[in-house]
Amino acid sequence: MAASERFAYLGRGPVVEYRMSAASMARSLADTGAQGADIDELLPAIDAMYALAAVKRRLDGAELTALRQATEASAFAWKGQEMLRARQWSAARACFLRALRQWPIDPRDVLCLGLTYLRAFPLGTKRYIGVP
Repeated sequence: MAASERFAYLGRGPVVEYRMSAASMARSLADTGAQGADIDELLPAIDAMYALAAVKRRLDGAELTALRQATEASAFAWKGQEMLRARQWSAARACFLRALRQWPIDPRDVLCLGLTYLRAFPLGTKRYIGVP
């Protein structure tokens, strides 16, 4: 959307509230059976977004590559958080490792990766990943 039209950002609240809803698409990411540590279900949408002519016009090759890398890292982190909430420790760890390999700048991903090794949520950590 931002590539072709102006839009208004409503803030973090509405997005987070949707993601936290049990009926949201985000919550279905933890229910993937054997394909836990990949983002295959998200790649068609990512591919479609980066195939848009408006996106290609706005960004040069290096910018497009960097943004795509960050997008995929974000998708791995998003899925990793859902796996973490579902206490699927190994799948979550694999997702966070992929996210950090692709875009190693998010401290929350480092925290979440550590939680996969602890296999627990120490006091004060749940608020960073939305664990009820």
